[in-house]
Amino acid sequence: MNTAWRANPRANVAWFVAGALVAVLLGQVSWSGFLAGGAIAGFGQRSLRRAAFAGFLVGLFSVGVFVGLLASHDSLGVALDTGRVLYVALAIPLVYATLGGLVRGIR
Repeated sequence: MNTAWRANPRANVAWFVAGALVAVLLGQVSWSGFLAGGAIAGFGQRSLRRAAFAGFLVGLFSVGVFVGLLASHDSLGVALDTGRVLYVALAIPLVYATLGGLVRGIR
């Protein structure tokens, strides 16, 4: 398979943006949306390390959107009071999107 297109920085950004959108949209339905978003973002990267990092960034973006939604609905204080439940809710996008980025290494 010809992978010369992965060297294009614009293609890297396009794959990342597509993965972030998929993660945010499908992540509202199921945790597997974060996995799919990380896989899409990682697919267009040059190396496995960059793919895992792109997946992590997709997860971080998803966490930012989640915290922003909580803040916009004045629910951030209530969410912070839940403690460990919030920690799990913040860890799931990071872990699953990073794992999705590692799909780049499968041959």
